[in-house]
Order: sequence, then structure tokens, then C-alpha cells
Amino acid sequence: MKLLSIPLQQCNQAQFARNCKDWLRAEKQTHVATVNPEFLVASQSGEAFSEVLQSTYNIVDGIGITALSRLLYGKKLPRVTGVSAAATACAVAAEMGKSVYLYGGQGVAQKAAEWLEKEHPKLVIAGAEDGTPDAISEQLEATKPDILLVAFGAPKQEFFITKNLSNLPSVKIAMGVGGTFDFWSGSVKRAPALLQHIGLEWLWRLVLQPHRWRRIYRAVVVFPWLALHEWASSTRHH
Repeated sequence: MKLLSIPLQQCNQAQFARNCKDWLRAEKQTHVATVNPEFLVASQSGEAFSEVLQSTYNIVDGIGITALSRLLYGKKLPRVTGVSAAATACAVAAEMGKSVYLYGGQGVAQKAAEWLEKEHPKLVIAGAEDGTPDAISEQLEATKPDILLVAFGAPKQEFFITKNLSNLPSVKIAMGVGGTFDFWSGSVKRAPALLQHIGLEWLWRLVLQPHRWRRIYRAVVVFPWLALHEWASSTRHH
């Protein structure tokens, strides 16, 4: 289905794992976007980001999207967080003997890679570096990874992948992962499991990082208003 004109996949954790296996065997490249309410709000204010999200494989990372899709349209979209999706892709890669490259993350990529190595001893870590949203590094090109995880935050990471993926032919799965490296490196503590389960991880992060309040406001106030407005307009036209 589409929400705010952005296509969203009805893909749960198990389906995503199966997809990763298929994508790693395929000839084509897949750009995965872990779409949360902020993505959808941002897509309304700039055509460039909206165009990118028309051609990515969009999984739902946001309890607000899941709740509103069910409330307004009667369609339950499963939620797969960006952290879970990245972990799943790495677990599949370890099982298949594939490699992953961690790019971005403001100084935490290497620590995140060390954590990954402990979690998945069979996973091939092709490399980990801060990188830059402006260009592909020589190291990234040279190592020819199968999976590329990019942590510049949205929409920079999605623009980076869209611009550079075709120049990295070895990469079968490229995914923007936001703050995932922060969690894996231990520099930011994840919310307790209960808060994660009920979709209130955003509240936990707001308490830990009050400077995020504008982002939270867009997700919990602006997004529902836009979604309700779209629903009301579609209802009137029918």
C-alpha cells in the first residue's frame, strides 16, 4: 500500500530474512529503506527524497505507520525496525558466507563492526569507516562487499546509496541504517524490550537525547496530521 504517496511493503521479520537470501543470490541490486514517520514527512517537503523512495524497497520502521495504516485503511503493515533489519541482513550474510561493509556513523563504525564480529563470528566484515556522504572511499570500492550498511541519517544515506550503488557492482543489498551503529557500538543504549515491543522506543530516545524533540514532533504530531488529511481527501473523492 501507499501512505503519503510512498509505497510500503507488507514485510515482516521472517519475510525480510527470506528476501535477503534471495537478494544476495540475485544479479540485481536492492536498495532497502527503513521508513519511519519522519521519512514520510520529509518526503512531502522535497521532490528529490520522494523520488528516491519510489524506487526503494520500503519496510516499515515506525509504530505510527503500523497503527495508522490499520486504523485508516484496515491494512496492518508489519513493523521491522532498522536495527532489526540490519541485524537480520548480517545474520543471513554470515550464514551464506557473504561480506558486509559499515559506512558512516560518526566515529562508531569500527566499534559497531567489532560488536558484529562477536555476534556473528562467521560474518565477513569487509570494512568499517566513517566515510563521507559526498563520495565513495577507495577502501569501500576495493573490498567489494556484498552488503553495504550506510549510517549518515536520512535522507543523506538514501541519497548516497541512490547516487553510488551502480558504481559498487558487488553490493547486492544496500541499506540506510540511521542510528544502528550507535546501538551496536554501545554509545547509545537501546530502550528496554517492553518499550521496543509497544513502539515507544522514540520516547526513550527523547529522554536520553532531548535535542531530538523536533524529530519526535514531526513523527508524533506532523505525520498523523498529514496521514489523516490524506485519508480524508481520499474518502471525499470516493
